[in-house]
Amino acid sequence: CQAVPLLVELIQHPDARAIENINPTENAISAVTKILKFNGSACSMDQILPVWFSWLPVTEDVDEAPYVYGFLADLVQANNPLILGADNSQLPRVVAAFAEAIAVDVLQPESEERRRIVEIVKQIQGNAT
Repeated sequence: CQAVPLLVELIQHPDARAIENINPTENAISAVTKILKFNGSACSMDQILPVWFSWLPVTEDVDEAPYVYGFLADLVQANNPLILGADNSQLPRVVAAFAEAIAVDVLQPESEERRRIVEIVKQIQGNAT
């Protein structure tokens, strides 16, 4: 988790989402994703996870997007309260991130991550009726 503050600084730079910086920024988001997924117990998840969620959607980097959305799917399926919010108040934000990923085709049509997020959205829609 020592690298996370440096990555956060890069991701939150005012020009981070400029066209010439978007791919390195999304790479940095993916790097934080992998740190949280594989070494999360060494990190302060309560502090980092809401910040990580605020960086979504990832829309340009087709190589890194599967890691980001796969992790988000893991968190949603685990009913993570930091992602879902009190009384699932963050569900619209989750659905919006998933919808954006699908709309811009950042996930391959046949990918496992895309299949998972479509299933999650269908489940959410089913629960809403």
